[in-house]
Amino acid sequence: MIRFVLRLTFWGCLIVAVLPGARKSGVYDGDLGLETVVLAAQATLLDLSNFCARNGSVCQTGVAAFSEASATAKENLLTAYKGVRGQFDEPDRQTITSSIRPKNSSQP
Repeated sequence: MIRFVLRLTFWGCLIVAVLPGARKSGVYDGDLGLETVVLAAQATLLDLSNFCARNGSVCQTGVAAFSEASATAKENLLTAYKGVRGQFDEPDRQTITSSIRPKNSSQP
């Protein structure tokens, strides 16, 4: 929940910081209605959808990094799963450990 609030605060501050600059440049006319927000979102999605066409090498690097990160995450999750599952298995009865023997009066 706290991460959501922090993200919301961050993006809110970023929007507040950007909008006054847009107002000065003539892009933003001061009316922030639903239509303005929807048009801005559409323009952003269109720009992002054409990103790989403009920057092919960056996209290839991103795909390689994402596949490496997902493989690492998969290995880590599998290791964690095995560790958690191993805690609930039966204990190993063949492992020999030392034990405390009761003190016998006949042995020193």
